[in-house]
Amino acid sequence: MIASLREGSDKAFALVYHKYYGLLLNNAFRKTNDAALAEDIVQDVFLQLYIKKDISSSIEGYLFTSLRNKIISSWRRSISRNKHIAALEHRTEPVINDAATSVALKEIKAALSDEIAKLPPHCRKVFVLSREQHLSNKEIAERLGI
Repeated sequence: MIASLREGSDKAFALVYHKYYGLLLNNAFRKTNDAALAEDIVQDVFLQLYIKKDISSSIEGYLFTSLRNKIISSWRRSISRNKHIAALEHRTEPVINDAATSVALKEIKAALSDEIAKLPPHCRKVFVLSREQHLSNKEIAERLGI
């Protein structure tokens, strides 16, 4: 099977995909508690497998190791993103005059918008519903079907 994957066999890839997709998704969801994020991570694992074809051990070992590494990377990005967002939300400029305040406010809003745009689509949707539309967690969950 590994040799077939290395040679680019779509049939071998499809077999591996159907065999392990559910297991990987279940594992990713348990670690992230976010169905969309878990799905994105698992798709990245399979995309990496399809593109790189660099399996040196067992397929299962490769897939679960890749999944673990992608989950850890996701956590790191999330922590970093949350720190940046928190820093932007709490950023204050000294009030010098109305013009300076207006410019500073525009800069903060632009920086915040840039950071929000960098969020994964699902996280961005949740953030906008929570912070801009002021929906509760329950209302967000109902609206997104979570």
